[in-house]
Amino acid sequence: MRIFNSSTIFIVAGVALGLGSALQSLETWGMQSVADSGGWKEWRLGPDDNLRPYAVGHFLAAGSVPTPVSTHYFVRDLDDDGNSLRGDCIFALDGPAISARWWSLSLQGSGVAKAQAILSAGRAILGSERQLRATIDLHPTPGNWLQPPDTGPFTLNYVVSEPEQGQPLTLPHVKKGNC
Repeated sequence: MRIFNSSTIFIVAGVALGLGSALQSLETWGMQSVADSGGWKEWRLGPDDNLRPYAVGHFLAAGSVPTPVSTHYFVRDLDDDGNSLRGDCIFALDGPAISARWWSLSLQGSGVAKAQAILSAGRAILGSERQLRATIDLHPTPGNWLQPPDTGPFTLNYVVSEPEQGQPLTLPHVKKGNC
C-alpha cells in the first residue's frame, strides 16, 4: 500500500510540474527578440518556424484565435531605455509607417485579456515621409494618441498584416517622457 501512495504522489507531482512548465513555455517560448528594434519581440507564427506550436498555443490558451501566417505580431513592455511601460508616464512612439495591407497598434493592461486602446492604419495620421508618431498618455494630446489602460504596466502590441514584400519591417521607437 505504501508503494501505491508514493507512486501516486510522484505521478501527481510530475503532472503538476509538467503542466506548469508547459504553461510557462506558452508564455515565453513562442516569441523571439527582433534584431535592431529596441525592445520589440515577435510571436513566431510562420509555417516553417520551429517556435510556431508555442506561439499558437499562447493564443489558444488565452482564448483567442492565432493571427494568420501572413501577419506579424510584435509586442513590447519596455521603452528603448529598458524602462517599464506604465500608464503614469508619457511615451512617444516614432518610426516609419510600414507598407502593409493593414496594421494596428494597441495597448493592453497587465492581466487584461483584451486591448483597450487601438490606433490602426485607417485612422492614423502620418507625417512627412510616411512617419508614424503617436503619444501614449492618460490625457488627450493632438495627433495620434493612445490612452494607456491605467497607471500600471501595459504591453504595446503591433500587428502587421501582409507587409509589402521586399520592404524591411522597421519597428517604431518608444521613448519615455515625463512621469
